[in-house]
Amino acid sequence: MGEHIRIPIPAPHTGTISFWRSAAPSFGVRTWKSAMDRYAIQHGAATAIMADDSAYCVIRCGTTSSGVFRNRYPSVSVTWTKPNN
Repeated sequence: MGEHIRIPIPAPHTGTISFWRSAAPSFGVRTWKSAMDRYAIQHGAATAIMADDSAYCVIRCGTTSSGVFRNRYPSVSVTWTKPNN
């Protein structure tokens, strides 16, 4: 079996595709993926909650030409966690 990741929600770097699409003009870009790239470069990471509960993650990475590393995790590999109150 592949890797399994835990992603906290709510978190400042986590949002739906609609959220990232609405944030795009604030970052001076047109697409949700470009908005996630800009956010990850500024803050270190960005995560999108996909409609099928999978995750699209962007992480700042100095070794790539774009400055970010992108990966899509299938829903079976993702656990969405809520913080303890």
